Amino acid sequence: MSKKNKDKENFSLKGGKKFYIFPISDLHVGNPSWNEEYFKVWQDLWKKTRTKNKVVYLLGDLIDVSSTRIGTWEWDMRVDEQLTTIKHLLKPCRKYVRFMVSGNHDSRPKKDYNLDLSKVMADELNVPYHPDDFYDKLYIEDKCLTVYGKHGTKFSSKKNLAEKAFIEDMESNPDGDLCMQGHNHYTSFFSKPYRTSNNMIRRRYFAFTGNYINYFGSYARSKGMNLTPEGFLRIVVNKDLKLEGEEYHIDRERPDLVNLTNLKQLKT
Repeated sequence: MSKKNKDKENFSLKGGKKFYIFPISDLHVGNPSWNEEYFKVWQDLWKKTRTKNKVVYLLGDLIDVSSTRIGTWEWDMRVDEQLTTIKHLLKPCRKYVRFMVSGNHDSRPKKDYNLDLSKVMADELNVPYHPDDFYDKLYIEDKCLTVYGKHGTKFSSKKNLAEKAFIEDMESNPDGDLCMQGHNHYTSFFSKPYRTSNNMIRRRYFAFTGNYINYFGSYARSKGMNLTPEGFLRIVVNKDLKLEGEEYHIDRERPDLVNLTNLKQLKT
């Protein structure tokens, strides 16, 4: 999917075909607790989704770098190694990437050194980059699905409160049939109906896009943070623009990868 043609592309779902949206966020490559083995589960699903009717959105915190002001909890990979790893991991799907945004971990060098590592990654992958957020219009069977994405800035210790805050955050935003964000590490897909200006009812879909950090091996557990095990989403769209969110959770699909105490050993 070339950048110059993507805005004009109309996806056909004839014969009962589906359209698939793959958001990726919060890999935290460079942190010793990033679970590369679980990301392979995502890669396997990507390969098994054998269709050209699929897109990828990159929603921040792909890497995990330190800061001169706030430091970092753990860090076992140089920044250049992190960038090389990301380029290798995303190479099979990069031509399907519609947009990329920056996360709070990605943006630390920008605050310290005016170095935008997210832009460096986007240039290396040759994908469109919007630092803060984006709107995308997907034309499926000549119908428009508007997708809004950002990394996110707020945490909540309870998922239901995080979902409520996300809905309220988007109420002042007139656009966005599908709204996605990362940052809080939840894996969740939900929806809410709303009334349009011409007294119709539409449904807005929301997605928290998961994470790939091993909770039991990371600072989250030592700091008593809420349990957010690794997970990701695949969003399925039909010809009528009805969306279903398939949630993939490490404890359901790959319980053998839960509580790995030495991820480095597994990688080697």
